Amino acid sequence: MPGIPRFLFILCVVVCTTSAAVTKRALGMGNGKYANLPAVPTSQINAEAVRAQLAALGFQTVVKPDLDQARMVSEIRDFAGTVNADDIVFFYYSGYGTELEGDNYLLPVNYDAGSRLYPVRTLLSLLEGRKAGQRIIVLDAAWECTGLPENQGLAMMQPPDRTLVSFNTAMGFVKPPSGNTPSRFTAALVEALKKPGLSLTEVFNDVQKNGVQPGDSQRPYLNSSAIDNFYFIPRPKEEPTVVVRDRPPGAGDSRLNPKDQLNYIWIPSGTFQMGCVQGDTKCKAEESPAHPVTISKNFWISNSEVTLTAYGLFLKANPSHPAPRKTQTHRGGLVTEGPISEVTWQDAQDYCKWAGDGGRLPTEAEWEYAARGGRSGEIYPWGKATDPKTQANYSGTTNSELKKTFHEITPVRSFPENGWHLFDMAGNVREWVADFYNPDAYKGPGPFVDPLVSAGKVHVVRGGSWNATDFDLRSSFREGAKGPHDNTTGFRCVLPNLEAR
Repeated sequence: MPGIPRFLFILCVVVCTTSAAVTKRALGMGNGKYANLPAVPTSQINAEAVRAQLAALGFQTVVKPDLDQARMVSEIRDFAGTVNADDIVFFYYSGYGTELEGDNYLLPVNYDAGSRLYPVRTLLSLLEGRKAGQRIIVLDAAWECTGLPENQGLAMMQPPDRTLVSFNTAMGFVKPPSGNTPSRFTAALVEALKKPGLSLTEVFNDVQKNGVQPGDSQRPYLNSSAIDNFYFIPRPKEEPTVVVRDRPPGAGDSRLNPKDQLNYIWIPSGTFQMGCVQGDTKCKAEESPAHPVTISKNFWISNSEVTLTAYGLFLKANPSHPAPRKTQTHRGGLVTEGPISEVTWQDAQDYCKWAGDGGRLPTEAEWEYAARGGRSGEIYPWGKATDPKTQANYSGTTNSELKKTFHEITPVRSFPENGWHLFDMAGNVREWVADFYNPDAYKGPGPFVDPLVSAGKVHVVRGGSWNATDFDLRSSFREGAKGPHDNTTGFRCVLPNLEAR
């Protein structure tokens, strides 16, 4: 029996988005006194921490502690009956649970080996039937429990549209008990909910970053599908003026693109040395000679590869655009925060044009400039050597936890950022760039200012992928695509301008 969480706490929040005043309602279920499993002392502590923050945000909260199977079913069913079309629902669960045959279940306090469990998919079906709007499902559920065998964590889910499901750790793993204090994950969630101006995506990016102990690879994970642009605390109306006029962006600054809900990084104009660096004995002829290249204009570039979630927003806005095929690489679409693949160069261009005014693929020079992150003379985005456990997802990766949980790709931001806060500039999926491939492009004549190879037979791909060797991870490595699309190739976008929210 896989995935067993440490305690049960359910919190559902509905925000009615009508022309009248917004109604905020919360249902909490804190199950800590299990009859046949170890007690969960953090249940009510977590419940109170979340209740207090929701109250501060204007939510009306009701907590129902220590529910058995029958009461859990009736309370959730009755609450779902109050949900109206387009209501925003926030469901928080923390406690014992398990995965059986690919489905996730919540455990009532009277759980024993022969008792019934509450399936998460039943909750999703109830909300779908009520035509709820944005649905936010948070499962602080993967906790060690000696009373349950084969405790292997929870399973990935394929949520319906307008649904985000957040987990306190990667699929198939559990966390040790958190003692008598709120769990790291829940504490990070409460803190993220206090921050004004964060979109739904940014809140859970914040939780992913802060809801983990230093050095712990079991980061929070999420699945989502066609989520809405939702803010718990809206950004003050006057702030965009301050951001744009009084404080120009600096190198590495981040800004959310409301169109695709990805964070973009500001890259300053400048000159860098492109191509094979001194001391790199693996360079091929097409990476030489190294030569100075000037990027004459600032630009914004997505801090991660475009994800399945983001690409889903593009498809939702462009229903006639063909969708890429589902693959085992991303578990048939389940790894929604993994990079999209099986997209053609034209698909990538179409997405970037949709993502913002002047949106496009980066040029090969822009891509390498960004990958180097303001550092010179380095072979890789992080330095001169690779660490197969901590720096990138490629064929030599030895991070057994990630390899066990994910097939080939990993969620974006699973590995450290570079000097300009960009993730996965090496590994995971290689990336389309704007240029056609020319092995002699570096041979001149110069000067090289905003170079772009605009004609040829195949386009350039950069960065190496999950099945590449460390040879392909080098920042100077370049190759021409061998086919129109495959499960090793994705992309990221450049926006010349990105208006503040």
